[in-house]
Amino acid sequence: MKLIVFSDSHHRRIVDMLNIIDEEKPDAVLHLGDLTEDAFDIRSVYPDLPVYGVRGNNDWGSDEEDDRIVCAEQVRIFMTHGHLY
Repeated sequence: MKLIVFSDSHHRRIVDMLNIIDEEKPDAVLHLGDLTEDAFDIRSVYPDLPVYGVRGNNDWGSDEEDDRIVCAEQVRIFMTHGHLY
């Protein structure tokens, strides 16, 4: 399983992220916050691609969780932005 992890994109690197997704063709994307809107944009461009996200320290008012666990095949992955740990 191929995963791509993004963090701290701050709504400025969405084109770069989309280019990486197009090139790498991952099975899922993990976005570790700052800004969660970028994860929503990725979901809208790739509706069939699983995109998991968490809230970062600059994501005021976001509905995303502060942390979460996702499973990739037999591996459990703990996702967090890190500002609370």
